[in-house]
Amino acid sequence: MKKKFEDLYSFIEDRFYDRDKESPLYLVSKFCETYNLDFDRVKKIVSDFGGFNDVEVLLNVVTSVPGEQEIDMSIETPAEFAERNNLYCKWHMGGWISCDKEEKGSMPDLNKAYTLMGTQNGC
Repeated sequence: MKKKFEDLYSFIEDRFYDRDKESPLYLVSKFCETYNLDFDRVKKIVSDFGGFNDVEVLLNVVTSVPGEQEIDMSIETPAEFAERNNLYCKWHMGGWISCDKEEKGSMPDLNKAYTLMGTQNGC
């Protein structure tokens, strides 16, 4: 049976005070271990949606990834969406500007990706 993000959120909530505060995604790693999920991929997904530790998964990821979403390794993260759609930006004269991937200092434009992903997903 496939796990959903609501399962991950509940897992973290149920064990919140047992987490290892020195290991940022301790409960996420335990969830993956328990249900035989690829931790590196789940870590990429949650971190790209602002979950750099167990607390941030509950604060940030929960607002971007609905609980009913299956934890599927094919989930596209904002960085992957930006790369696939050739959305790049760079810091220039005190602000972010759009640019080509090949330009020095370019990086995936996560703000544009979030906006477009929200539009396409009906968020």
